Amino acid sequence: MASCKYLGILIDSDLKWIEHIKYIHNKLIKFVSIFYKIRAKLPSDILRLVYFAFVHSHLLGLYGIEIYGNATANHLSKLLVLNNRLLRILQHEPFKPHTTDLYNAYFTLPVQLLHSYQIMVFMHRYVHIRNELPAIFSTYFEENQFIHHRDTRHKCDFHSHFVYTEFGKRSIKYNGYKLWNNLPDDIKAVRSCCSFKVKLKKLLLQLLE
Repeated sequence: MASCKYLGILIDSDLKWIEHIKYIHNKLIKFVSIFYKIRAKLPSDILRLVYFAFVHSHLLGLYGIEIYGNATANHLSKLLVLNNRLLRILQHEPFKPHTTDLYNAYFTLPVQLLHSYQIMVFMHRYVHIRNELPAIFSTYFEENQFIHHRDTRHKCDFHSHFVYTEFGKRSIKYNGYKLWNNLPDDIKAVRSCCSFKVKLKKLLLQLLE
């Protein structure tokens, strides 16, 4: 499959992100043996820092997962399984406990929810600090109150547009308004980005239970 690297992201010809997912997997798989060797030599708080420095930074990377995270569950499964394995190693957990405990212990999320998390963080910035985003996003979404003038409880929600293609349904523009509109109002109202991230992560972790 043909692909090219642009700004650190491997873009394949079918936009399935297979090559980029394989690239991340190959970078992370080496830590399996390394983590087995160091887990008995370092305290738990340091092991947590090691995870965020060498694993979480590649999965989330604060960069790119908004794009490649919309790949199919089948393609993302290899990253999910590997991440679960690395968490079990660092936390000295056998293979039986539910993965929810692993993510709660490190206050992090599996790759699919990291994808949703990052999109909603973008939406929070769009709502509360839009002027800090690139100008291209200034009118990226429309609120219902500017489409029609009916005084409904959904007037402050973003207007939904019908999408015909699967590619369209995987876009940030489509998923952004859906995810944001479904958030509880008390979380959407939080203006502080740091507080919003904490509340949002707690909410998403509840979905694993």
